[in-house]
Amino acid sequence: MIATISNISFEGALIRAESTPLEGSDVVVRFTFGDQGIHLQGSVTSEVIHAEEEGEEQTFGVKFDTSMEKYWTQLTPVIQTLLKETDEDEVAD
Repeated sequence: MIATISNISFEGALIRAESTPLEGSDVVVRFTFGDQGIHLQGSVTSEVIHAEEEGEEQTFGVKFDTSMEKYWTQLTPVIQTLLKETDEDEVAD
């Protein structure tokens, strides 16, 4: 499934997609950050959180399996960059 990450943190992500996996399903969230491929395993924590109209993308939550140190190592530069971009946007306003 191809989807869009709406929000991401060390604990999980909100994902927008045309369809949603069942609650409790195991999933792997894969994306590229710079030249690094990131693969984070987790489980769907809720079914549709939000869908405005039929045919629009739906949003669901994924809770990462953060028990492994590699997830923290992979996510730290992503979160730091996103926080820096947020700070820069606030300064520009």
